[in-house]
Amino acid sequence: MTNTFLRAEFNHLFGLLSVYADINGIQFIHGNEGYYRTAEQQKALFDAGKSRCDGTKIISRHQLHLARDLYVIDGKAQIVWEDAPYAILGAYWKKMGGTWGGYFGRFKDIFHFEI
Repeated sequence: MTNTFLRAEFNHLFGLLSVYADINGIQFIHGNEGYYRTAEQQKALFDAGKSRCDGTKIISRHQLHLARDLYVIDGKAQIVWEDAPYAILGAYWKKMGGTWGGYFGRFKDIFHFEI
């Protein structure tokens, strides 16, 4: 499957995740680097210890348009930092065949959703 088809599949699955979140009363926003990252942006996150991918030797799924970071918000439009709502979305994402960063183990990233 080409990257274009993978990107289309990712967008389709993310749309389904958005509907699932809405049905479950979960609202979210995307982070500033939530969609696409350049190699330079990825390297800066790597250098800051916020990613395992350096952007050149290890390419992030964000660089391939196959990952997004999302932030759940509460009724006061504040970002929710607790795992619970992300885990609900992550379990659904996994059922659809995606990978949720909350399952990464040591480098847990509850905001990250990829295929």
